[in-house]
Formats: sequence, C-alpha cells, structure tokens
Amino acid sequence: MEEKIKRLIEEGNSYTFSNNCYRESHGIYSRPSIAMQAWIGAVEDLILTKYGKDSVPYRLYANFSRSQLDGYYSETFDKQKEIILSALHACL
Repeated sequence: MEEKIKRLIEEGNSYTFSNNCYRESHGIYSRPSIAMQAWIGAVEDLILTKYGKDSVPYRLYANFSRSQLDGYYSETFDKQKEIILSALHACL
C-alpha cells in the first residue's frame, strides 16, 4: 500500500499548471488533463476505500475543490493540487 501511495504522490508532482492549461486569445487557463482527472479519481478512491470518510486523509481531501482547477491563476491550481498531495502524505 505504501508503494502505491508513493507512486500516486510522484504522479501528482508531475502535474503542473503549465501541462494542464490551454491558451485563449485573452489568456492562459488551466483545465485538468484526462490523466490528471484519472489521478484525482484514483486518490479519492484509495482514500475512501482504505481510510473512510472519518479519517484524517479524507478530511484533508474534503478541502479539495475540482472547480478551482479551472481558471487562470496558477497559484489556485497549485493550492488544490497541494491539498490532494497532503491527503496522500497523511496516508503514509
């Protein structure tokens, strides 16, 4: 289990605003890639299945907002990704 969590953390670190964005005529906006969305789903499934809704990892994960990944602020994107990563670290 620990190895799977470490792999999820490593994968999560690979997602950035730069590789999850698109350009419009009036700016650059983030939108999570299909791979990143699949990663988020895998994290959520792991936390719910192995730890449950009353666990510390889930309470950390519950602060995550998918809608905050769509936008034009890299800081907001990074903050949401950090919430997911902190939930994974709580699983170790």
